[in-house]
Amino acid sequence: MENILSEGLKNITTTGGLTVGHALTGLSVSFILTFFLALIYKKLHSDKEDCHVIMQSMIFISIILAGAMMIIGNNLAIAFGLVGAVSIIRFRTSVRSYLDMSFIFVSIVVGMASGLGFYFIAFLIAAFVGLLMLILNHFKFGMSPPSVKGYQITFFVKNERLDEEILKSIPGLEPFDIRFNEYRITKSTKKVKFTVFVENDEQFATFIKSLEERFKDSKYELAVIAL
Repeated sequence: MENILSEGLKNITTTGGLTVGHALTGLSVSFILTFFLALIYKKLHSDKEDCHVIMQSMIFISIILAGAMMIIGNNLAIAFGLVGAVSIIRFRTSVRSYLDMSFIFVSIVVGMASGLGFYFIAFLIAAFVGLLMLILNHFKFGMSPPSVKGYQITFFVKNERLDEEILKSIPGLEPFDIRFNEYRITKSTKKVKFTVFVENDEQFATFIKSLEERFKDSKYELAVIAL
């Protein structure tokens, strides 16, 4: 019975002559390949808290565009109608980097190829671009060696005073460049997120040791991310 139903679904055609089986295949290929690219984006942007926005946008854009290409097919009138409908939308969120724009653009291309049934080309583009991004990032292609190292620190402490003045008074911090990113206070917990720039790991280790020594009698949590 299941085989009969599956075969029946494959033979059902849409108004443009596209079978449901082919449509589902195109959407699935688009999702799988863009999901792979989204994971690569996550790896390259592990320090960004809101990278899920670009990751989800990549997947949705690719799948939606794949469906749009199926609808258009060879119908020029539908193509112009779709362009007119999309032109009504106003995108007010700017892409923050050219690398983010590259991920969005390759998602669009993968979606177009999947929607038109060029599955091998879609796979080839996703694999080639994804692996190339990983390789260039691994070798720091085009990047100048940093003169200082940056560390983002998130610090929680309970029932203890915690502010910029306290942090700046900790031994070992004076020669460093520090930037405060976030500060929150609840009933008993204080949270501060700041970035410290140091010349070497030894200086940073000295500061962390001094920070832990300062709050050794309090309940605290410390998280560090190397930038």
